[in-house]
Amino acid sequence: MTTTVNTDAPAYMVDGVLTDGEPWVALSSTVLTGDANSVTLTSSTGANDWSQYMDLVLIQSSRNDYADVGNSAGYFILGQYNDDAGTNYPWQRFYGGGSGNGVGQFVSSSTGAVLGLSGSSGANGFGGSTCRITDINSGKWKVSTHHSANEMTGGSYHSVYQTTSIWQNTAAIIKIKLIADTAGTYNFSADSRFDLFGTLPRMVS
Repeated sequence: MTTTVNTDAPAYMVDGVLTDGEPWVALSSTVLTGDANSVTLTSSTGANDWSQYMDLVLIQSSRNDYADVGNSAGYFILGQYNDDAGTNYPWQRFYGGGSGNGVGQFVSSSTGAVLGLSGSSGANGFGGSTCRITDINSGKWKVSTHHSANEMTGGSYHSVYQTTSIWQNTAAIIKIKLIADTAGTYNFSADSRFDLFGTLPRMVS
């Protein structure tokens, strides 16, 4: 695994004043060089100090090393905040694909799942997804929305997922753990990529 973290002095600050610039700031980029059951992203210093951001945006391109499950070749990417593995993450999902459409409601020990691609799909295929976590430093429960799309079962059909989840905790988010498989049996495959961005509050007219 190789991770590049942006700990440089914030370029969007000039003499202590927030300048008008790109509201998305690149915080870290993790690319797996081998299989891994989980990936952990953590707040640190400089631009990667999450306490200065309103939201976090995570963009993923990932693949799993397990075989086909049922009639699909997707797998769920799960997440936990601040090492909280308790049943504190109610979430809902809406999905559509070649096998039909559906909705669901759950309460679990991780955030709402998004769909990635498994090794039984087409060779060298990766599933794409985005996740936005809002008001990460507020004293409210934290809400996240997830969107994903990929081909399934070697291209025989496609699937689109949208989930919304709540972390029932008022603490600021300082760590995100992404989990390929909660049972610890399967892994993210090599070359899976996870890019994290922070969104700044716009304080200029």
